[in-house]
Amino acid sequence: MISNINTAGRYIVVNKYREEHGENAGISLSPEADIILTWAGEKMAAEQRWAELAKEYPAVADAVENLKQAREQLEVVVQLVK
Repeated sequence: MISNINTAGRYIVVNKYREEHGENAGISLSPEADIILTWAGEKMAAEQRWAELAKEYPAVADAVENLKQAREQLEVVVQLVK
């Protein structure tokens, strides 16, 4: 069992795993992890799309800025009600 692997040690561990199990060794994700990664990818793609549109359309740029400010205000309110 591997424990306390730091960033530098990961390279060694991956190479050792490949030596023992071959180049085509892989990992499986839980259904929850797969859902999270899919959501994160979709979220990142949407934000990238907004950023590209904001360069061309001032209304989109304003909406993106308003969303940013609303998120900041929400974080402040959440901290205040804790």
